[in-house]
Amino acid sequence: AYFAQRQKISFATAINGQEAVEAFKKGYDSGCGCGNRAFALIVMDIQMPIMNGIEATKRILKMVGQEEELTRIIGLTSYTNMRDEAL
Repeated sequence: AYFAQRQKISFATAINGQEAVEAFKKGYDSGCGCGNRAFALIVMDIQMPIMNGIEATKRILKMVGQEEELTRIIGLTSYTNMRDEAL
């Protein structure tokens, strides 16, 4: 967060996957006619409470469908024993 603030990059945080999906939907439904340019990049933690990052990513991708300008989503985790899951 400190780096983003110093570079004057706008960002949002979510405590869990459900909050991430709701924040994305709020930006997506803003009515600007520009898709969801409120989020050009999402860094998604795979292991979050309530709704994990994999499920949150699936829901976000379902919202945008086949739009040309998709928001990029980078999934990461610090959990080393997690088996690979395909989105």
